[in-house]
Amino acid sequence: MKINIKQKDLKATNIVYRLTLISGNNIKYYIGRTNQTLQKRLYQHLNNKKSQVCKYLQNNTIDTIKVDILERNYFTQLLDLKETKILLRHLLKYGKKNSNLLNKDFKGLDKMSVKDMKILDSII
Repeated sequence: MKINIKQKDLKATNIVYRLTLISGNNIKYYIGRTNQTLQKRLYQHLNNKKSQVCKYLQNNTIDTIKVDILERNYFTQLLDLKETKILLRHLLKYGKKNSNLLNKDFKGLDKMSVKDMKILDSII
């Protein structure tokens, strides 16, 4: 398995990030937020058996994991909001059933109607 990440991003903190797990034509995503270094958080995803990413890796062969930083901010509340907005936009783009997200926690977005999700998207 190959991990694509920019070396300078390993030490990044206070970020919203996306993991893209690629296996042939099959792609899964994980969107998360961390105050830790990305390197430490990535290690946790790969080695903590409770992690949704680790569980997926145990049962699937992955060619590549691509790591992208989507947002940077020093305020935890803003990071939470940015993570929610990115999850929201992903769900609106792909739909709830076809989102290809490994996330377990959708911050309640998965229980909202598309109409309400669009209203929330216009607000945040």
